[in-house]
Amino acid sequence: MQVPSRKNDKRFSKWLYVPVIAITVAAIAVTILIGKRNHSEIMRFATEQFTQQQLILSRSAATGIKDFISRVDNDLHALSDLPVVQGMQPATVEYMELFYKGTPIRTSSRMLDKNGILRFIYPQEGWRKDLIGRDYSQDSYFKKAKETGDVVISDLIINEAGERRIMLTRPVYIIRLSPASFIIKSEMTTSPVSLAFLK
Repeated sequence: MQVPSRKNDKRFSKWLYVPVIAITVAAIAVTILIGKRNHSEIMRFATEQFTQQQLILSRSAATGIKDFISRVDNDLHALSDLPVVQGMQPATVEYMELFYKGTPIRTSSRMLDKNGILRFIYPQEGWRKDLIGRDYSQDSYFKKAKETGDVVISDLIINEAGERRIMLTRPVYIIRLSPASFIIKSEMTTSPVSLAFLK
């Protein structure tokens, strides 16, 4: 019997490694290509899903803002229809208090006369009580409401206490008096609670 030589064995085993390495390299290359393609598809899908969710969130926020502003405007309109309020009688503050307590996310309700002078404010505690008699006739939201006769939502403003606010202003007309007899406005906070509505 003939014993195989070790030289031939080693050469044979060396040639066996070549196809194994080639198959392994090919398998790795295919895995990398499939992984890249899947990664691209997953990124595209994730981006589309994110965009859809942002669109839904934006529509929801816009609807929430519209509903909130509409509710505040309706409340201001109802307040302005009251004879006590139209006559700017002292009991106006009691009705402003009811309005204030019934509408969320607000820091004050104010009533200005046709000249832009603050006649009533609720709440009246602290620094706010010193505002009665103050002239707001040069404020852009007052001018625009008086000129257009429309409800005006101000830009982001800084109030008397240095806090960021948004004003919703409604001109009120009383037939027996001249146009824009007085203005009712509602100051709304931009605290984190309300940013969901006001962003």
